[in-house]
Amino acid sequence: MRILVAPDSWKASLDAAAVIAATRRGILDAYPAWDIDGVAMADGGEGTARVVAAARGGTWWQVETEDAYGRPVTAPLLALDDGTVVVEVAAGPGFVPPGRRPRPAWEATSRGLGRMIQAALDRGARRVVVTLGGTGFSDGGMGMLAVLGARWEAPVPPATTSLGATGPVRLPSLSVPIECWCDVDSRLTGPAGAVFRFGPQKGLPDDRLAEWDAAMAEWGRRLSEACGRDVGSVPGAGAAGGAGAALVALGASIRPGGEAVADLVGLDAHIARADAVVTGEGAVDAQSAGGKVVGTVARRAFRLGKPVVALAGTVGTGAELLYPQGLTAIFPALLRPMTLDEAVDRAADLVAQASSHLARWLAWALGQQGSDTVSNPLRKG
Repeated sequence: MRILVAPDSWKASLDAAAVIAATRRGILDAYPAWDIDGVAMADGGEGTARVVAAARGGTWWQVETEDAYGRPVTAPLLALDDGTVVVEVAAGPGFVPPGRRPRPAWEATSRGLGRMIQAALDRGARRVVVTLGGTGFSDGGMGMLAVLGARWEAPVPPATTSLGATGPVRLPSLSVPIECWCDVDSRLTGPAGAVFRFGPQKGLPDDRLAEWDAAMAEWGRRLSEACGRDVGSVPGAGAAGGAGAALVALGASIRPGGEAVADLVGLDAHIARADAVVTGEGAVDAQSAGGKVVGTVARRAFRLGKPVVALAGTVGTGAELLYPQGLTAIFPALLRPMTLDEAVDRAADLVAQASSHLARWLAWALGQQGSDTVSNPLRKG
């Protein structure tokens, strides 16, 4: 039996390589004779640049930037041999946990992303790939644009509270193409947009979401007027607190990060060699079906006629949306109640334990019961 393990990282606990190692340990504990193939995945969120480096090599640059609240941080950029520079926003102005926010969430900005992009340009990048997952701001990319040279009529600071008050926007002209890899397919505004869907997890209070969504819509109109394109309707425009829309206004293209990484690492070839696929991420929920790793792997495995199951730290609302995309089952790694700190500390062992249970289910489902004979009744045809 040959199993492909193709997971995302588990935020704050395990990178994708560590998830692969723990999953392999658990499966081989149940069936030592099985062959385990591993390929690290990402979707534009945390760890994407590391996955790109594993597949393509490259040189790491360290640049000075700032987090979402203006505090100095050093972040890596990945320079590839073809002149592409990968800017992973999660490594700079990324998500800030509630206990580490020095000011209200509506004051967070994307200035750090702008500084990272500018550093790539200053170092001679011929193409820039911006990975837009895992951010801590909801300013529509205002801070990023300000750093890159944009100007607006009203003298307002880049922040969520300023979105509807800028007046006309004058955009800078960038000399190199930019491609954005998004881990979500959300438009700029509305129930699934930057404010309503993602604002609360970044600290925006529920009682002001409607107000700020309306302001984000006004900001989207200003960007559309400036570039001559309806940026708010583009899938992925709502990524990174609306910075996706701002980058589209600068001429950037957007593609699903999971699909971009899958092509880069040759995921389909790995799937084709496997009898079954194991994917996963720290939280599997409705967002997993909208551009993240689990949905990407499930769809590709289904197209190739291979059963695919997911390991999850937690299973949230909407996880069932993955089943029509080809996912066969979800196995939670938390087998008893525990604190978040304990789960993070024990993550590798929890993944290994769940993987052992998962392997025994796969053996039954595929008619193997641990044998080395390949006979997969779940395959198409």
